[in-house]
Amino acid sequence: MRRIARLGQPSAWQCSASRQLIAPLSTQCAAAGAAPLSTAQVATRTTSACSMRLYSQKTSLPQSLSDEPTPSSTKNLGRDELSQSELESLAETAAEEYRTLEGTFRPPPARRTAVSADQVKDPSYNPAVSAAGLSTVGGLENWWDRRENWDKSGDFAGFKAKKKIQDPRVLETAVRRAVVETIVLKRAGREGEMTAIWPIGAAEELARALALDVQCNSSGEATLVGDHGAVAEDLSWEVQETRDSERPASSGIPMCSVEEATAYLKSWDPTWTHFPLADPNVKFAITKRIFQLTGQLIPDHKLAAISNVSSLLATFRKPPKPKTLTEDIQKHGQQLVRLSNVAFSPKQVTRGDKAKAIGQYKLIEEEFRKRDLHHGHLSVPATREKYWFKGEA
Repeated sequence: MRRIARLGQPSAWQCSASRQLIAPLSTQCAAAGAAPLSTAQVATRTTSACSMRLYSQKTSLPQSLSDEPTPSSTKNLGRDELSQSELESLAETAAEEYRTLEGTFRPPPARRTAVSADQVKDPSYNPAVSAAGLSTVGGLENWWDRRENWDKSGDFAGFKAKKKIQDPRVLETAVRRAVVETIVLKRAGREGEMTAIWPIGAAEELARALALDVQCNSSGEATLVGDHGAVAEDLSWEVQETRDSERPASSGIPMCSVEEATAYLKSWDPTWTHFPLADPNVKFAITKRIFQLTGQLIPDHKLAAISNVSSLLATFRKPPKPKTLTEDIQKHGQQLVRLSNVAFSPKQVTRGDKAKAIGQYKLIEEEFRKRDLHHGHLSVPATREKYWFKGEA
């Protein structure tokens, strides 16, 4: 059988002048007094050395192999190596950060240094040799953990409403307000603010938003009847900050009562629930506002099925699932509860429950009492075995 002729040794990659090694050549490590090498030996060693991994001079070397200073090393320069303009810029940045936080906390008192013992003029002063028996004065221990050192204005304010609204009628008024405010911002050309945080306002802003009449035609176009310019002004942070400074501070989010919500629902045109939510920005703005006002968050897997305000309201109106099957049967399956041969229990029926139901425990307790073996109830605490393991009676 014919065989392929033996191939010669593969020639190494020849080094060019535009390449440099990442490690010294073996020929460079030879001692100065070494014996001279032959031409063949030099060629062989040079070829094997040049077959090592190479980096092009056009590409940047790793930082560990480069002599150029790294950008991070410039950050560790001392104060003497920084220019005057850089020092002034750092000082202005620190002062700006302090002004931003000023008023939210009480800074610690300035440090005071006691005079040395040889400068005390009181002849009765006796300097202490050790700290034993001395009382501690001042100090910054737990300074930032004390509540009185922090102003309430610096506390975290969450986006979600603290009180979750559950009544469906009150929820519908909140949805109506979110829809009205979204339409007003879109009509005013402030679509960039639809995904931002909106001011909540007080009861006056709530009444103005709910007073607007919303009517939708068959194609889903909404028509606002009323002073929608005032509602657009209510959604401005500058206006709200001015109003909040003039009126007393209010706690909580203004919401309608159940009676007020019922009256609003009767007066509104039912076509407003046909408002489409096909635009993702509009849907996000409305659901975000509802979450801010009511604390009701719509799950992500239900957002795709919401096409208009009517389907959005159906998501909130759906009653919560019962915790147990027994609760569901007692609410919706009264025909099963009325059966004489069927019994329902809120928990699993054990052998002890069956014995109590037929009065078996009473007979056993009576027999024990006759024989003076047991007094009291026959039931044993569930943790009785712990006493037995400890050797207690």
